[in-house]
Amino acid sequence: MYFNWRRFNYVFIFSLSACFYSCQESESTLKYLSSYAVQSSKGSHAEIVAHDPETQKLFVSSADQGVINIIDISNPRIPQLIDTIDVSKFGVINSVGVASGVVGAAIAHHDAQSDGCVLFYNTDGQFLSKVNTGAMPDMILMTASGWAIVANEGEPNQDYTIDPSGSVAIIDCVSEEPFKMELINMDVFNDHENELKQSGVRLYGPHASAGQDIEPEYIQYDAATQKIFVMCQENNAMAILDRINNENVLVPFGFKDHSLSSNGFDASDKDGQINIQSWPVLGMYQPDAFRVASYAGGTWVFTANEGDSRDYKGFSEEKRVAKIVLDTLAFPDYKELQKDNNLGRLKITTSLGDIDNDGDYDQLYAYGARSFSIWNASTMALVWDSGDDFEQIIAERYPQNFNSNSYENDSFDNRSDDKGPEPEAIELGFIGHKVYAFIGLERQGGVMIYEVTHPSHPQFIDYVNNRNFNADGELEAIGDLGVEDIKFIDTKDSPINKPLLVTANEVSGTVSIYLVNITM
Repeated sequence: MYFNWRRFNYVFIFSLSACFYSCQESESTLKYLSSYAVQSSKGSHAEIVAHDPETQKLFVSSADQGVINIIDISNPRIPQLIDTIDVSKFGVINSVGVASGVVGAAIAHHDAQSDGCVLFYNTDGQFLSKVNTGAMPDMILMTASGWAIVANEGEPNQDYTIDPSGSVAIIDCVSEEPFKMELINMDVFNDHENELKQSGVRLYGPHASAGQDIEPEYIQYDAATQKIFVMCQENNAMAILDRINNENVLVPFGFKDHSLSSNGFDASDKDGQINIQSWPVLGMYQPDAFRVASYAGGTWVFTANEGDSRDYKGFSEEKRVAKIVLDTLAFPDYKELQKDNNLGRLKITTSLGDIDNDGDYDQLYAYGARSFSIWNASTMALVWDSGDDFEQIIAERYPQNFNSNSYENDSFDNRSDDKGPEPEAIELGFIGHKVYAFIGLERQGGVMIYEVTHPSHPQFIDYVNNRNFNADGELEAIGDLGVEDIKFIDTKDSPINKPLLVTANEVSGTVSIYLVNITM
């Protein structure tokens, strides 16, 4: 059952009337209120969402349209489009943020390997300033203190012949225009390649220096320590830039042992069944979105362990287990493992696993961990991981639509060979004396909710999915597809004095608003 997106190439507002599983139940943790939708025949049309509590406006990036949509949510049941800011002439918008009356938009150059820029506006959409950054600004964080911090990913071209260095831009939005910018280039890690590799950081791009290979993807900032946390997803590592001591470190996340019973997963999209079990596979955590928060006597990093590969015309690390040679001592049952019903279909990296360099693979490394994790920000030691919770919960609640993809219904088990439900977005909410984590699943859809008041002992609360798996293609009936970003709106910042959750859904193009129905 495929969705015909070409029918929807306009902007409109709608309220869903169909009953979408648990999100419509009175006892649900998230009570659906409304949606605003941007529809187009192409892709990425509701990617990143930012909220300004002073004006009760949402700022939503739409790369397909090349605009920032400004949406009034003073009545969250009836969101209204106020205006759009056209940024298309500058390049491709990847991210948007807002703080202290300033809106920042991260814009990649049309020639992706050239330097991009950040455009600044006030919350009425009036232009303030333009600041050039490094190549491919991918995420912008606007801080309450008046700084914009930008992750410049610096991806290579398709032939892998041009590979700009990754970087982080720090822009002073309080200074007189044009705003001043400092660039921290990942070249600071050059000449330490061997040391970094030995520590577990993945540096593997062909002929790439450390600076070229490190690709900043996502940014968080801890005001107390003045540390900038930089997610380097493909590298399976976190860069920590210490502004006080002028020290920069790159810390690997390590690997998840899927041979443990609590870390099982479904590895095949061709077996026609739900088959969550342990496998002799190591998972690269490779988070995308993450959050940093200080409470309960420490500072914690919360990660959505999506996973990502480099798959270019000039270089690709992807292969299926059936297409590689397994070491017969490490995998004495290799013939059975390489069947499509077992591990044969699983996508793994060829950049790791051949320990003795003899051409066969002694270990298998898969993309992502199909989970969310909590790390100690001081040591980056793993505090807790959700194991195989996500797939187990989906199997229980959606057995007919387990591990579906985000583009079509009737896609049972489609994503099992490739990162499963794919946790993409993560947000924290402080409600009363408790702390909650909201994790968005890009492929399956929906939001997993955990109480994380005690970081070493999280508790699963609910899974809410505003997707109708029985829809036949009518947009109003489909619901949300492809959660890309989540924003929690605290009670004090909410237009209705109750906590809200906003999701930006890349495939359906919907920005949906939920009442967080949790008792303090």
